[in-house]
Amino acid sequence: MAAGLASRPSRFAADYDGLIALMTAVAEADGDGIEVGPDDVRLECVDDEPGWVRAHWVWEAADGRLAAVSAVWHEVADAQDRAYGAVDIHPDHRTTELEDEVARTFRESTAALAGKPVAARVGAKRSQAWKTGMLERGGFRPDRSYVRMRRSLAEPTLAVDAGNESGALRHYESVGFAPYTTTVVYLVEIA
Repeated sequence: MAAGLASRPSRFAADYDGLIALMTAVAEADGDGIEVGPDDVRLECVDDEPGWVRAHWVWEAADGRLAAVSAVWHEVADAQDRAYGAVDIHPDHRTTELEDEVARTFRESTAALAGKPVAARVGAKRSQAWKTGMLERGGFRPDRSYVRMRRSLAEPTLAVDAGNESGALRHYESVGFAPYTTTVVYLVEIA
């Protein structure tokens, strides 16, 4: 057990505010510029999804603040035997000991939740060197990557000049969608 922290299953709705604070601190520290909102946390950690089972563990500091989370989702009817998850650690609590414990708990709770061999995937943004190190030490390997771009729909969209579509598109990608993040998806086979 990481020093000064207690791990326990998440109480989902009861942990809602703590999960928002944890995920906000992670987003701010990792500098990706993507805001974490209450709806994001509710979708990932609180709301039930028909046909899916989940296991979430949290690590709680003595002052009651959440220091880390390990979350796994498995679709019961998935014929491809896949699980998905997320792991996050508050920047004030990032140590190799806690990182390894979170990765180990993710693997163990995935195996218990699925009850059969599965391929589990967890994403890490390129700006999260601590997370990529944690996942690689835990036996995960890079599987694929994607770019996520966000744009406010309150702003007008850019007009595309029919004579210069490729130039307008490059401008739109570089200016219209900011901030954006590149995420690497890590895979681990759970027996």
